[in-house]
Amino acid sequence: MCVLAALGLVASACGSMSSELVDQSSSATEPVLLHISEQDIDHAREAFDLSRQVWDDREPFAYTLQIGATTVNEIEIDVDEGGKVVAERVILDDGNADSLSRSVDEVFDRVEAAISAFESGEFDVPTRGECGRHVNVMFDEALGYPTYWDELGPCDDGVGIRVEVRPN
Repeated sequence: MCVLAALGLVASACGSMSSELVDQSSSATEPVLLHISEQDIDHAREAFDLSRQVWDDREPFAYTLQIGATTVNEIEIDVDEGGKVVAERVILDDGNADSLSRSVDEVFDRVEAAISAFESGEFDVPTRGECGRHVNVMFDEALGYPTYWDELGPCDDGVGIRVEVRPN
């Protein structure tokens, strides 16, 4: 619970950026999402680390992982309480479903690689609205996992990866 409170503090500590970073949905059924980007890489790292900690600290549970790029490709993976894949279904395949991450940990690894590239200076942080390298991520506040991520900027065409964890 302390990690969830800390996650909320990170979002509120962003001052002028808070309206962009947190979607305070009024619906009780919609998760509250924390949104990060390369525009504030220090905040992105802190929010990423806290979200990862929430995911890692959760009690084991069985769930279905749904992952894909909307209208392009999508898979569902059933995971048991021990983290073992027990079934996988291809829902939609444009020929690239094999390139999708097969676990929440893989999604975290991809997001961390993008954040690290900005932190190391490998990627320059563009100004808002500028072409170049980008990273956009939203996290589920309750479970910590990334619900969406992409590396698309205003000059890119494409779709981001949507992730949903549904407890069984």
